[in-house]
Amino acid sequence: KSIGVEKGKIEPNNSEMQTSKVFYDENGKKTEAKIYQPGKYFQHKFYNGNKEPIIETSGMIDGVEGNKTTREFNEQGLMIDQCHYDAKGNIQSGLYHKYDAKGNNIEGGNYKGDRIVTNKYTQRFDDAGRVLESTSWSENGTEGVVLRSYDDKGNEIEVSQRNNGVLSYHQTKEYEYDAEGNKQGYRATNHVKPEGVPAKSVFKCNSYGDVIQ
Repeated sequence: KSIGVEKGKIEPNNSEMQTSKVFYDENGKKTEAKIYQPGKYFQHKFYNGNKEPIIETSGMIDGVEGNKTTREFNEQGLMIDQCHYDAKGNIQSGLYHKYDAKGNNIEGGNYKGDRIVTNKYTQRFDDAGRVLESTSWSENGTEGVVLRSYDDKGNEIEVSQRNNGVLSYHQTKEYEYDAEGNKQGYRATNHVKPEGVPAKSVFKCNSYGDVIQ
């Protein structure tokens, strides 16, 4: 059972003609939303406990149907599929994700038509959830591989990229700390780099270890 709540204007800076109606279950979770915008255009959204709707349709109040988007989530609440359809129900495009038990995104990609994958990537993580290796494939046949390594403090110290087996980027980093062990900055050396990128760069960090220069 859902309880309808008239929300009126969605945001103060939106058109005065834009209104919405939101429905919740007995536990206060959003289950449905109807949004009406100027020009008799509307959106209809359905939820099942996730932040994003599982079904989202659009169209005109006079009966002209628009596009539809569906989303699927796993038990972790992570989106594993998002599919876009035209008004006739044909798949236009979509994307998918796969996760490990820790919620790390280990695979994903884009698809079209009858879920024909056009671009794909895989990722490998260490025990701390940091990406060690990323591999991507594109529809035009390009394969990219990015490798990363870290020090015992979790700082990235080396990253390299190969496109179709050819090394196109390679950078190492050396970090500087004060007597109390606080990160002060780091020096980045680009051994293999795109044109226009300096061979060496020096960065400074604030008291939180964030780069400021």
